[in-house]
Amino acid sequence: MTSPSQPLGEKFESLDNCEFHQWAVQTFLWLTHENPDGKGLVFESFADPSSLLTHEGPKTGYPGRDPNTPLVMLARKAKDSATVDSGNIFQAGPGEEILVDGNGQVVYYSNHLNEEFWKLVTDKELWKLDKLENITPCLNFKVNTLELKAAWRVAELDGETLIPRAKDRFYVIDTEIHPVIFTEHGVVEDSTVTKKAKMALVSLHVVGVVRDHPEFIWATFEHNENAPDCGNLDAPGDWSFYHGADNTAFNEFNGTNPREPANVCRSNPMGRGKPDNTKNITILDTRMGEETKGTVWANYRYMGAIWTTDDFIPDDNPVIDNLDADNGDFRGSMALANTAMETFKQDENCFTCHNAGAEYVTVDGKAVRVGPKHLNLSHFVVNYHAVELARAAKIP
Repeated sequence: MTSPSQPLGEKFESLDNCEFHQWAVQTFLWLTHENPDGKGLVFESFADPSSLLTHEGPKTGYPGRDPNTPLVMLARKAKDSATVDSGNIFQAGPGEEILVDGNGQVVYYSNHLNEEFWKLVTDKELWKLDKLENITPCLNFKVNTLELKAAWRVAELDGETLIPRAKDRFYVIDTEIHPVIFTEHGVVEDSTVTKKAKMALVSLHVVGVVRDHPEFIWATFEHNENAPDCGNLDAPGDWSFYHGADNTAFNEFNGTNPREPANVCRSNPMGRGKPDNTKNITILDTRMGEETKGTVWANYRYMGAIWTTDDFIPDDNPVIDNLDADNGDFRGSMALANTAMETFKQDENCFTCHNAGAEYVTVDGKAVRVGPKHLNLSHFVVNYHAVELARAAKIP
């Protein structure tokens, strides 16, 4: 755990529950380490999906962007397990839901793909619709493939401080964002306006393939000020998304007033699972705190991970009967959710949406069916596939 290097997926030994959690924590420590060239952190050097999955294909080699350019950050609406808008791949839940913090600012999201992901897409030319349509349904992502999703709060906007001492409490970067407009038709970004902002990292999904586990290990990390556990609302904290037990209902989006800050608590700490699962998460979270002591990363917590038995890839929405034990082919944190990315849908887990079954994706208000395939585990692929299908349908 002490070495800031990527754990090699081809050497992964799925001996017991702890091995999976160790992989997650080691990967997080590596991703949040400085690049050898001194240009930001490791995860910041990954590719943005918009550089790879485009109708014309990538214009350059990996990572497809100038490392000196700001990260692409988007504020998006929600998704559910049945319908996924082509651009809405960040906040889980139905309808027009969007997460608003205690300052009245929406949460923004960035996405990051590593070189193994990039190579698969470019080797198979998956930006071409005919290639996607004819790909073998059993094609898996390669070992060491990583995809990441990060959630960010606005710490400073146009010179106005919104989070006091943000750099002492969070990992903060300088970037540019498009402001959000709340309209009678929903929530949209005003792409005509760009504002300078300092953004504070609040959550990170770490998702990767290791030997014998093409389904990915799905792990998540959160800032310790995101929200308290629902069973411990009296816990002290300067919370980002919790505003008191006497306020609005917990973990519910206010459709009448979408600008209202969410009142969030963590429904299932560590995603539950069998006793050894929560024990291992607790031990490794403590060790991670020891490894990062004296740095801003000591303020981030390991929340858990979920995976399946060897080589099993779910092809439909899984039904978990017992949140406090392994279930069938599912292992780890049975109700894994992140308070900044699955805020309003904490009763499910990653495989509810991320599986190899057929997907119905909403593009321009219409549902587009994408056939079942293992690559559907990544919504970057399945959403892009749906967009290309919709594009082709409009071509005479």
